[in-house]
Amino acid sequence: MRIASNEPWNDMFRKAKTGDKTAAHNLILATEPIIVSFYKVPVYRNRLGKDEIYSIAAYKLVRYFADHAALPPDREVPYLLHYIIDCELTTAIRKIQRREEKEQPPLPKRNDDSAEIDTDAGGLDDTAAPDKAADPEENCMKSEMCAKVREAVLMLPENEK
Repeated sequence: MRIASNEPWNDMFRKAKTGDKTAAHNLILATEPIIVSFYKVPVYRNRLGKDEIYSIAAYKLVRYFADHAALPPDREVPYLLHYIIDCELTTAIRKIQRREEKEQPPLPKRNDDSAEIDTDAGGLDDTAAPDKAADPEENCMKSEMCAKVREAVLMLPENEK
C-alpha cells in the first residue's frame, strides 16, 4: 500500500478542534482519497458496495476525530486512517456474515388438504411454529372446542349420550 499525502493533517485537526468549520470540512475532504482507495478492494466492494464503504468509513473517521485530542505526525496520519477504515470495514463484513449465519430461511408452508408444499405462500405463517401442537393459539382453540363439545353432549337426551 502506497499512500502519498502532503496534507497538513495536524494543522487542520487543531483548527477543527477549536471549532473552525472550514478546517473540519477540509479535514474530511482530505480523507476522501483514502476512503476511495477501498473501492478497489474486491472483498469490500462486493460485500458492501461503494456507498456503504464511504458511509462506514466517513462515520468512523468523524468519530475518531471527535474522540481524540491529537494526531500522530503528519506523515503517519494517512496510514493510521487507512488502518482505522480497514478495521471498521472488516468488522462490518463480519457482522453481516454473523447475521447471515444466524438467520434461518422460512419454512415451506404445507397445505392441510394435500401433501404438496406451497412454495409461493409468503407472509408470517412461513416462520410459524412447525408443530401445530406447539402453537399456543392452536392449543387454545382446541380446548375451547373441547369445552363446547362437552356442553353439547350434556344437552343431549340420556339415550343419545
